[in-house]
Amino acid sequence: MSTSDIALDTWGLVQPDGFVKGLMGDVAAAAAGRRLGPLELPTINRTLAFPLLALGMALPVVARAQCPDGTPPPCAGERRAATRRAPPGPAARARTFLLLPFRNVTRGEPQDWLSEGAPLMLADALGQFRELAVVSDERLLAARRRLGLTADAPDATQLRRLAEETGGWTAVSGNVFATGGRLRVTAQALDAVTGNVLVRAEVEAAADADVRPAFDQLAVRLLEVAGLPTSTSDVAAVTTRSLDAYRAYVRGMTLTRQSAYGRAEEAFREAVRLDSTFAYAWARLALARGAWNLAELLNPMSPTYGAIERAAALSSRLPPRQAASLRLMAWFFRGRLTAARDLADSLLRADPEDLDVREFRAGFEMLDPVLDTTVSPPRLRGSFNRVVSEARSLLDRDPGRRYVYAPIGYAYATAGGLWGGVVGGVRREAGSFAAVMMGSTEAEFVPVLRDSFEMMPRAAFDSLPEAERARLRRRAAEAGMQWMERWLVAGPGDADAHLWTSRMAELLGDFPRALRETELADSLGVESQMENVTGRRLMLLVRTGRVAAAGALADSLVAAGALRRPFLAVVDRGWHYGAAALLLTGRFSRAAALAAAAGSPGRGAPACRRLLEVFDVGLGRSLPAGVIGAIRDSVAAHAQAFDAEPGLAPCLPAVLEGQPPR
Repeated sequence: MSTSDIALDTWGLVQPDGFVKGLMGDVAAAAAGRRLGPLELPTINRTLAFPLLALGMALPVVARAQCPDGTPPPCAGERRAATRRAPPGPAARARTFLLLPFRNVTRGEPQDWLSEGAPLMLADALGQFRELAVVSDERLLAARRRLGLTADAPDATQLRRLAEETGGWTAVSGNVFATGGRLRVTAQALDAVTGNVLVRAEVEAAADADVRPAFDQLAVRLLEVAGLPTSTSDVAAVTTRSLDAYRAYVRGMTLTRQSAYGRAEEAFREAVRLDSTFAYAWARLALARGAWNLAELLNPMSPTYGAIERAAALSSRLPPRQAASLRLMAWFFRGRLTAARDLADSLLRADPEDLDVREFRAGFEMLDPVLDTTVSPPRLRGSFNRVVSEARSLLDRDPGRRYVYAPIGYAYATAGGLWGGVVGGVRREAGSFAAVMMGSTEAEFVPVLRDSFEMMPRAAFDSLPEAERARLRRRAAEAGMQWMERWLVAGPGDADAHLWTSRMAELLGDFPRALRETELADSLGVESQMENVTGRRLMLLVRTGRVAAAGALADSLVAAGALRRPFLAVVDRGWHYGAAALLLTGRFSRAAALAAAAGSPGRGAPACRRLLEVFDVGLGRSLPAGVIGAIRDSVAAHAQAFDAEPGLAPCLPAVLEGQPPR
């Protein structure tokens, strides 16, 4: 792809003939004159809905369920071999930078962010120049991990090994001092081969001032080392002219790594409030808000789509490569999935170490429902195996991106049968990503884990003996649980780690552990919005036999008006299990109130007909057979009390015998 291919187009906001118009036509047709609720969307394709939940973080790992020695992947023999590089000449070494963390010597809390922020600002400044190469933070982290280096300040031998691993031969380190209302920053550039200090620099600023000009001055001194003419490297021009906005952005990036999407969204929202022209912050705001949020991603009028458009409109002020990365994000949201894929591949050919682009590409592999019609029969273009390989690469290079375990969990959980365990495919792209996902399903596939993931046509999977289907589902869930255990070790305080572990435990039939992990996740504060966690807790209370606790919880939720029919029942089981808990515990008046609040079932049918959804009435079985049997037994034992409740009486025959309501 040529430079002109990567250069950013002139961005406009949503055009009338773009994705909004296309989707709104679908909305109008589906609504047929009926006003839609605030979270209600027409003709949602359920088999396509779930892959898009993974958008903020793209990646799963593993082409095998386990290593030859029985341990979970990645296998020891497959780890990426260290790459040692012979040092170039002095002039070339002076143009390759390795930016190490700065030390907050006086330990002032307001300066803590500069430990990581200082290298970031220098990287922004130096990265504007084609003649220079700056080792990415991700590549540095991966090299330190491979070499087993834990100290922030490596010794001479360690520094030489880092340079050989990364290709960064001029190491920059520094110190931050805050005393007497002044901020003093010192830095030095060291040649990793000779150990010679190439330059020392020191700048001062008021402690409450914007520090970017100070780092611009440091960058100017580093340019002298590289043999380039001194220049005013303007960090603020590339990112933002607001120090507070930049600090909020750094905070948001840190929170994103922890899967703390809600707080990350708040941080990015603060950044764009302080500087409405901050393109990077707008892009990250979209990803944080859209991560694992089905309602956002299926609605092109949502703030997520608006933030992406805003980032794209502002990207012309960025260097070409950064502008192109925003373009591929915007193309994806606009439904131009093929163009986004091609651009991601082009960017990675130019720089294989661009982990953000790798992350986006892994997301395409998970989310892309378009069929490859060049083969017969058509197959899905997206690949769980490619998602997994990208995830392994990302985790190896940057273990701090713990949120990448979530798409890993999604891949294995889907193969394990979670949320139906089916992936749908469509033949063509549409005017927006939402429109693609709401399109007509042309084929359905079941992901199956053998030596690697296979997408088996649903009809073929359904034709397998029941025992074989169960074996394949369990194999995937067991492999997924191994990955979730690794996530728990890496991030025991990550709420999503416990939530995904709960889902794997559910697939394995370990409902007590699933409940414990859900309660742990809830206590830590779940910030992804894919699943109703309270509804999940209700379901697990019922499945573990803690019916009294489930009934009490459902009772309180109905009294508070907090138990409603779901946007998508498969990821919000609260209403169905809440109704079950009320019926199981004889709370018939609450059950009648729940049915009445659910709205009219139409055609003059009694409101209690809504409760029949917990059985098998047109929607497929919402509850396990054992739970349905227990409900019928409970109602039969208290039939008089059930029949005495006016809102429930018409449905007594249907509950007991499967007959139509009276």
